[in-house]
Amino acid sequence: MASLATFHRLLDVQEQRKLEVQQEYQTAQEQFEDVATQLYTLLKKKEQAEARYEQTLQTGLSITTIQETVDYISRLEGQIASLQGSVQQARQHMNDQHVALQEAHVDTKKYEKLIQNKVEKQRQSELYYEKQQMDEISVQQFLSQS
Repeated sequence: MASLATFHRLLDVQEQRKLEVQQEYQTAQEQFEDVATQLYTLLKKKEQAEARYEQTLQTGLSITTIQETVDYISRLEGQIASLQGSVQQARQHMNDQHVALQEAHVDTKKYEKLIQNKVEKQRQSELYYEKQQMDEISVQQFLSQS
């Protein structure tokens, strides 16, 4: 069976991989937040433009002003539709990275458990060997006294 040092090296490699995946997840999370913030900003602008449009209709301003407002709202809706796809992609990427992080965490725990089991087996083996030696010493002392 592999030595304890080998398991520790494997654990170190796995922990390094986990850190890399964790950084990738953090980056994906930040990208999602950026795109989601952009979408929120556009939705807020659209809401404000629609409120101005309603106000313009009630106050009876010129048709060009109304038409400009409608065009602006249409452009915002196009940008919002485009950004919603980006938000979905960013969310999916973030979720994929989260799954990868969970898998890396589980793999790290497996190596830690393997090391723990290996250490326990070594300890049990040492105790058994010590008992055998003590028994041998006791038998030799008994035989030398007889």
